[in-house]
Amino acid sequence: MTAITLNLNSVVQLTSEQFYQLCEEHPELKLERNANGELIVMPPT
Repeated sequence: MTAITLNLNSVVQLTSEQFYQLCEEHPELKLERNANGELIVMPPT
């Protein structure tokens, strides 16, 4: 499986705290954020 990259910048700009909360609320997901602020959903390992 490949990672899914979501550019949500036109909808919401996640702060570091908001991204941290998102990760805490969804531990089943492997989430990353790149330098452009895009949300990356990684496949399970």
